[in-house]
Amino acid sequence: MFADVLKKFFTGRRKDENNMATKMEVAMKAAVRTLLAHSPRGAVEDVIGLAALFILLFAVLSLPGLS
Repeated sequence: MFADVLKKFFTGRRKDENNMATKMEVAMKAAVRTLLAHSPRGAVEDVIGLAALFILLFAVLSLPGLS
């Protein structure tokens, strides 16, 4: 992947620049739609769990600042 960036930078090649990124984005959107269609409750639980992890991370990183 990095080699492609160098080729584009040094040769000015712009063909299919975002082709792979677009395919990955479409696949990711399809995966999220499938997840929401099959188990919307599970997706909500995952989002709540992710939020809880970030809150815990923030709390732990803030502990040294309390003393």
